[in-house]
Amino acid sequence: MVAHNADKAGPSRIVQKACVWAGPLMGALFVVGFVEAGFFPPPSPNQSAAEVAAMIDQHRAAIRIGIVICLASCPLLMPFLASFTIQMLRIEGLRPILAYTQLALGALATVEFVIPYVFMLVSTYRADQHPDVTRALYDISWFFFLGVVSTFVLQLAIFGVAVLIDRRPEPIFPRWLGYVNLWLAITFVPASFLVFFKTGPLAWNGVLVWWVPVFSFLLWFLPNFVFLLRAIDADRDDDVSITRLLREVNGLRARIDTLSPSA
Repeated sequence: MVAHNADKAGPSRIVQKACVWAGPLMGALFVVGFVEAGFFPPPSPNQSAAEVAAMIDQHRAAIRIGIVICLASCPLLMPFLASFTIQMLRIEGLRPILAYTQLALGALATVEFVIPYVFMLVSTYRADQHPDVTRALYDISWFFFLGVVSTFVLQLAIFGVAVLIDRRPEPIFPRWLGYVNLWLAITFVPASFLVFFKTGPLAWNGVLVWWVPVFSFLLWFLPNFVFLLRAIDADRDDDVSITRLLREVNGLRARIDTLSPSA
Protein backbone atom coordinates (compact mmCIF):
# COMPACT_ATOMS: atom_id res chain seq x y z
CA MET A 1 0.00 0.00 0.00
CA VAL A 2 2.83 2.40 0.84
CA ALA A 3 4.56 1.61 -2.42
CA HIS A 4 1.30 2.07 -4.31
CA ASN A 5 0.86 5.62 -2.96
CA ALA A 6 4.51 6.48 -3.43
CA ASP A 7 4.16 5.56 -7.08
CA LYS A 8 1.49 8.24 -7.44
CA ALA A 9 4.07 10.97 -6.86
CA GLY A 10 5.53 10.56 -10.35
CA PRO A 11 2.30 11.11 -12.30
CA SER A 12 1.37 13.98 -9.96
CA ARG A 13 4.63 15.78 -10.74
CA ILE A 14 4.16 15.18 -14.46
CA VAL A 15 0.71 16.78 -14.31
CA GLN A 16 2.02 19.75 -12.32
CA LYS A 17 4.88 20.28 -14.77
CA ALA A 18 2.46 20.06 -17.69
CA CYS A 19 0.47 22.87 -16.08
CA VAL A 20 3.61 24.98 -15.76
CA TRP A 21 4.53 24.33 -19.39
CA ALA A 22 1.07 25.54 -20.39
CA GLY A 23 2.44 29.02 -19.67
CA PRO A 24 5.05 29.20 -22.45
CA LEU A 25 2.65 27.48 -24.84
CA MET A 26 0.09 30.19 -24.12
CA GLY A 27 2.73 32.87 -24.68
CA ALA A 28 3.83 31.36 -27.98
CA LEU A 29 0.26 31.19 -29.28
CA PHE A 30 -0.34 34.79 -28.19
CA VAL A 31 2.72 36.09 -30.03
CA VAL A 32 1.84 34.16 -33.20
CA GLY A 33 -1.75 35.39 -33.06
CA PHE A 34 -0.92 39.03 -32.39
CA VAL A 35 1.74 39.14 -35.09
CA GLU A 36 -0.66 37.52 -37.58
CA ALA A 37 -3.33 40.08 -36.66
CA GLY A 38 -0.90 42.96 -37.12
CA PHE A 39 -1.26 44.11 -33.52
CA PHE A 40 2.35 43.66 -32.38
CA PRO A 41 2.96 46.48 -31.63
CA PRO A 42 -0.57 47.94 -31.41
CA PRO A 43 -1.72 50.51 -33.97
CA SER A 44 -2.10 54.11 -32.79
CA PRO A 45 -5.23 54.93 -30.76
CA ASN A 46 -5.23 58.35 -32.43
CA GLN A 47 -6.72 56.99 -35.67
CA SER A 48 -10.04 58.30 -36.93
CA ALA A 49 -13.06 56.06 -37.23
CA ALA A 50 -12.58 55.91 -41.01
CA GLU A 51 -8.91 54.92 -40.60
CA VAL A 52 -9.75 52.16 -38.11
CA ALA A 53 -12.52 50.83 -40.35
CA ALA A 54 -10.22 50.90 -43.39
CA MET A 55 -7.45 49.08 -41.50
CA ILE A 56 -9.83 46.36 -40.33
CA ASP A 57 -11.35 46.03 -43.79
CA GLN A 58 -7.91 45.67 -45.36
CA HIS A 59 -6.68 43.07 -42.85
CA ARG A 60 -9.98 41.42 -41.91
CA ALA A 61 -8.92 37.81 -42.58
CA ALA A 62 -5.54 38.19 -40.85
CA ILE A 63 -7.13 39.79 -37.78
CA ARG A 64 -9.70 37.01 -37.53
CA ILE A 65 -7.10 34.25 -37.84
CA GLY A 66 -4.73 35.91 -35.40
CA ILE A 67 -7.33 36.60 -32.74
CA VAL A 68 -8.80 33.09 -33.01
CA ILE A 69 -5.29 31.81 -32.25
CA CYS A 70 -5.11 34.19 -29.28
CA LEU A 71 -8.47 32.92 -28.03
CA ALA A 72 -7.14 29.37 -28.22
CA SER A 73 -4.31 30.39 -25.89
CA CYS A 74 -6.60 31.73 -23.13
CA PRO A 75 -7.51 28.45 -21.38
CA LEU A 76 -3.82 27.65 -21.01
CA LEU A 77 -3.43 30.56 -18.62
CA MET A 78 -5.53 28.88 -15.94
CA PRO A 79 -3.43 25.72 -15.37
CA PHE A 80 -0.28 27.86 -15.42
CA LEU A 81 -1.60 30.16 -12.70
CA ALA A 82 -3.00 27.18 -10.78
CA SER A 83 0.55 25.87 -10.48
CA PHE A 84 1.35 28.99 -8.40
CA THR A 85 -1.59 28.16 -6.14
CA ILE A 86 -0.32 24.64 -5.46
CA GLN A 87 3.02 25.93 -4.19
CA MET A 88 1.33 28.70 -2.19
CA LEU A 89 -0.79 26.05 -0.46
CA ARG A 90 2.43 24.40 0.71
CA ILE A 91 3.61 27.74 2.11
CA GLU A 92 0.40 28.77 3.91
CA GLY A 93 -0.74 25.42 5.29
CA LEU A 94 -4.17 25.19 6.93
CA ARG A 95 -5.42 28.75 6.21
CA PRO A 96 -4.35 29.43 2.62
CA ILE A 97 -6.21 32.68 1.99
CA LEU A 98 -3.51 34.04 -0.34
CA ALA A 99 -3.50 30.84 -2.40
CA TYR A 100 -7.28 30.85 -2.81
CA THR A 101 -7.28 34.55 -3.69
CA GLN A 102 -4.59 33.98 -6.29
CA LEU A 103 -6.57 31.11 -7.82
CA ALA A 104 -9.72 33.25 -8.06
CA LEU A 105 -7.73 36.07 -9.63
CA GLY A 106 -6.31 33.58 -12.14
CA ALA A 107 -9.82 32.62 -13.23
CA LEU A 108 -10.75 36.30 -13.52
CA ALA A 109 -7.60 37.08 -15.52
CA THR A 110 -8.44 34.31 -17.98
CA VAL A 111 -11.86 35.88 -18.61
CA GLU A 112 -10.25 39.30 -18.94
CA PHE A 113 -8.19 37.96 -21.83
CA VAL A 114 -11.19 36.37 -23.56
CA ILE A 115 -13.32 39.54 -23.52
CA PRO A 116 -11.04 41.82 -25.58
CA TYR A 117 -10.41 39.10 -28.15
CA VAL A 118 -14.15 38.68 -28.62
CA PHE A 119 -14.61 42.42 -29.12
CA MET A 120 -11.78 42.42 -31.67
CA LEU A 121 -13.50 39.65 -33.58
CA VAL A 122 -16.87 41.39 -33.43
CA SER A 123 -15.29 44.54 -34.89
CA THR A 124 -14.37 42.49 -37.98
CA TYR A 125 -17.69 40.64 -38.27
CA ARG A 126 -19.78 42.97 -40.46
CA ALA A 127 -18.15 44.72 -43.38
CA ASP A 128 -21.10 47.12 -43.78
CA GLN A 129 -21.26 48.43 -40.20
CA HIS A 130 -20.74 52.13 -39.50
CA PRO A 131 -17.08 53.14 -38.93
CA ASP A 132 -18.00 54.67 -35.55
CA VAL A 133 -19.38 51.31 -34.41
CA THR A 134 -16.25 49.55 -35.64
CA ARG A 135 -13.97 51.94 -33.78
CA ALA A 136 -16.04 51.69 -30.59
CA LEU A 137 -15.70 47.90 -30.58
CA TYR A 138 -12.02 48.22 -31.41
CA ASP A 139 -11.45 50.73 -28.58
CA ILE A 140 -13.25 48.52 -26.07
CA SER A 141 -11.00 45.60 -26.96
CA TRP A 142 -7.82 47.58 -26.27
CA PHE A 143 -9.22 49.06 -23.05
CA PHE A 144 -9.93 45.57 -21.75
CA PHE A 145 -6.68 44.11 -23.00
CA LEU A 146 -4.24 46.74 -21.72
CA GLY A 147 -6.21 48.97 -19.34
CA VAL A 148 -7.55 46.35 -16.90
CA VAL A 149 -4.38 45.60 -14.95
CA SER A 150 -5.54 45.51 -11.33
CA THR A 151 -6.11 41.74 -11.42
CA PHE A 152 -2.59 40.97 -12.60
CA VAL A 153 -1.05 43.56 -10.27
CA LEU A 154 -2.76 41.99 -7.27
CA GLN A 155 -1.73 38.49 -8.40
CA LEU A 156 1.93 39.45 -8.52
CA ALA A 157 1.70 41.23 -5.17
CA ILE A 158 -0.02 38.26 -3.48
CA PHE A 159 2.49 35.78 -4.80
CA GLY A 160 5.36 38.05 -3.77
CA VAL A 161 4.00 38.27 -0.23
CA ALA A 162 3.52 34.48 -0.11
CA VAL A 163 7.16 33.96 -1.06
CA LEU A 164 8.33 36.37 1.62
CA ILE A 165 6.28 34.82 4.46
CA ASP A 166 7.70 31.35 3.88
CA ARG A 167 9.75 30.86 7.07
CA ARG A 168 10.77 27.24 6.65
CA PRO A 169 14.53 26.49 6.85
CA GLU A 170 14.58 25.75 3.13
CA PRO A 171 11.98 28.05 1.50
CA ILE A 172 10.17 26.83 -1.59
CA PHE A 173 11.22 29.97 -3.51
CA PRO A 174 14.18 32.31 -2.97
CA ARG A 175 13.23 35.51 -1.18
CA TRP A 176 14.50 37.70 -4.02
CA LEU A 177 11.78 36.20 -6.24
CA GLY A 178 9.17 37.66 -3.90
CA TYR A 179 10.71 41.11 -4.22
CA VAL A 180 10.86 40.74 -8.01
CA ASN A 181 7.13 39.99 -8.13
CA LEU A 182 6.32 42.97 -5.90
CA TRP A 183 8.50 45.32 -7.92
CA LEU A 184 7.22 44.19 -11.30
CA ALA A 185 3.61 44.57 -10.12
CA ILE A 186 4.20 48.32 -9.90
CA THR A 187 5.36 48.53 -13.53
CA PHE A 188 1.89 47.53 -14.79
CA VAL A 189 0.06 50.29 -12.92
CA PRO A 190 0.62 53.11 -15.50
CA ALA A 191 -1.47 51.16 -18.05
CA SER A 192 -4.52 52.02 -15.93
CA PHE A 193 -4.28 55.60 -17.19
CA LEU A 194 -4.48 54.89 -20.93
CA VAL A 195 -8.05 56.25 -20.98
CA PHE A 196 -6.63 59.77 -20.66
CA PHE A 197 -4.24 59.61 -23.62
CA LYS A 198 -4.28 58.93 -27.35
CA THR A 199 -0.61 59.77 -27.94
CA GLY A 200 2.59 59.62 -25.92
CA PRO A 201 3.98 57.11 -23.42
CA LEU A 202 0.59 56.49 -21.75
CA ALA A 203 -1.31 55.78 -24.97
CA TRP A 204 -2.08 52.11 -25.54
CA ASN A 205 0.86 51.85 -27.96
CA GLY A 206 3.14 53.94 -25.73
CA VAL A 207 6.24 52.97 -23.80
CA LEU A 208 4.60 52.79 -20.36
CA VAL A 209 1.45 50.97 -21.46
CA TRP A 210 2.80 48.55 -24.07
CA TRP A 211 6.57 48.16 -24.09
CA VAL A 212 7.27 48.33 -20.35
CA PRO A 213 4.54 45.75 -19.55
CA VAL A 214 5.80 43.48 -22.34
CA PHE A 215 9.33 43.43 -20.92
CA SER A 216 8.03 43.29 -17.35
CA PHE A 217 5.94 40.25 -18.25
CA LEU A 218 9.02 38.51 -19.64
CA LEU A 219 11.03 39.39 -16.53
CA TRP A 220 8.18 38.04 -14.41
CA PHE A 221 7.55 34.91 -16.43
CA LEU A 222 11.06 33.53 -16.89
CA PRO A 223 12.24 33.26 -13.25
CA ASN A 224 8.83 32.16 -11.99
CA PHE A 225 8.66 29.47 -14.66
CA VAL A 226 12.09 28.12 -13.70
CA PHE A 227 11.46 28.13 -9.95
CA LEU A 228 8.01 26.59 -10.29
CA LEU A 229 9.58 23.60 -12.03
CA ARG A 230 12.29 23.43 -9.36
CA ALA A 231 9.67 23.60 -6.59
CA ILE A 232 7.80 20.67 -8.11
CA ASP A 233 10.98 18.60 -8.29
CA ALA A 234 11.89 19.49 -4.71
CA ASP A 235 8.43 18.75 -3.30
CA ARG A 236 9.02 15.73 -1.08
CA ASP A 237 7.18 16.94 2.02
CA ASP A 238 3.73 15.67 1.15
CA ASP A 239 5.01 12.35 -0.16
CA VAL A 240 7.07 11.76 2.98
CA SER A 241 4.14 12.70 5.25
CA ILE A 242 1.70 10.44 3.43
CA THR A 243 4.18 7.56 3.39
CA ARG A 244 4.85 7.96 7.12
CA LEU A 245 1.12 8.13 7.87
CA LEU A 246 0.40 5.01 5.83
CA ARG A 247 3.24 3.18 7.55
CA GLU A 248 1.81 4.07 10.97
CA VAL A 249 -1.70 3.04 9.90
CA ASN A 250 -0.40 -0.32 8.66
CA GLY A 251 1.50 -0.75 11.90
CA LEU A 252 -1.62 -0.08 13.98
CA ARG A 253 -3.59 -2.54 11.88
CA ALA A 254 -0.99 -5.21 12.46
CA ARG A 255 -1.06 -4.59 16.24
CA ILE A 256 -4.87 -4.70 16.27
CA ASP A 257 -4.78 -7.97 14.37
CA THR A 258 -2.41 -9.48 16.92
CA LEU A 259 -4.62 -8.34 19.82
CA SER A 260 -7.84 -9.53 18.24
CA PRO A 261 -9.09 -12.91 19.50
CA SER A 262 -8.76 -15.65 16.99
CA ALA A 263 -11.92 -16.69 15.20
